Amino acid sequence: MKNKKETKWHYQVTWKVEEEIQDRAQEKIKQLIEKWCKEQGAQFIDLFFEPDAFKLDTQLENNINVYKATKSLNKGLGKVISGVELYLVVTQPERLEGHSITQEIRVEKVIESLWSAEYYDLDERAADDLEAFKDYLNSRQLATIDVDDQLYIVDIEAIGALINLNCFECTKLYQYGCCCGSPCDMSRKNQRYLDKHLSNLAEEMRRLNEKDYDEVMEKGGFISFDGSIKECNGRCSLLVFHEGVYKCMAHKYALDHEIPIYELCPLSCLMYPLEIIELITDKKKKVLFFTSVVEEDFAKIYGRWGSYGSLQIDHRCVKPEAHNEIFKKEDYKPIYNVNQNLLIHEFGEGIYKGMEQLFNKTT
Repeated sequence: MKNKKETKWHYQVTWKVEEEIQDRAQEKIKQLIEKWCKEQGAQFIDLFFEPDAFKLDTQLENNINVYKATKSLNKGLGKVISGVELYLVVTQPERLEGHSITQEIRVEKVIESLWSAEYYDLDERAADDLEAFKDYLNSRQLATIDVDDQLYIVDIEAIGALINLNCFECTKLYQYGCCCGSPCDMSRKNQRYLDKHLSNLAEEMRRLNEKDYDEVMEKGGFISFDGSIKECNGRCSLLVFHEGVYKCMAHKYALDHEIPIYELCPLSCLMYPLEIIELITDKKKKVLFFTSVVEEDFAKIYGRWGSYGSLQIDHRCVKPEAHNEIFKKEDYKPIYNVNQNLLIHEFGEGIYKGMEQLFNKTT
């Protein structure tokens, strides 16, 4: 098998249970799992117990499909404790020194059969040249996270990159910050939510800054005929100058009125620099790819925001090496951690738990 000499495979497998796991059951579960590891030729690393779950940490020289490989094990576990269910699988390649990157078998199949790459939450392609995009994917060290039988692919380096989104300090220096020009389009769901609050949001902008309100209304309001947010004098029309800085009116209105920000703010605005791309295979299967635009080359070619390097901004937020007394070094956190609430809101707690497990292992 070609993976054997090039890569070792680290697996973190989590089962959920309906009842608290007593000591006697823990011992029996450990025996079954150690036996399974021996049968698979796997190195048993550890077994962790929580009140409603248990997690296996193991390593193999061969890449396996855990869902298929644990079928008989799951039956045995079900005889020990009721309601046991395979819930979360994190698969991380550990490339051996001197060898090229080797992708997991399922990732290889997704890349080979890639039919389209589209931005999550937008009706827009992320890549027209699929062959070039496939080459890019194959050049990255990719992990997989399975949650309830849904496959996610994670660019380890890009999602683990450190950022510090100190936007208010940025806009004190650069006025509009990244919110210059016209923002990314909204999904239809976002449009419907925003429409419900648009008149109240406009009235709130007039109360905060009548000059900004008048400028926006002279341009025809916030939203264009095709449903996208308009630009107003070089900035997003939803920006309002308030308390010495420009703020997103939709974000402020949502917070002030205890409305989830994911309902009123375009998801693309909340995501930056996280990038999520739907990988659609020729069999119409959708796999979500998590990466980021912290690398300018990727941002130019594939990021939904385009080149961030072209903006006349330092972008200390995505450059930990450029930290200073305002963008403090200790405030930089991994992208997946900064986007915890967004990830859970869109995909559930499982995907975030999977990323925590992935990066707790890699760091």
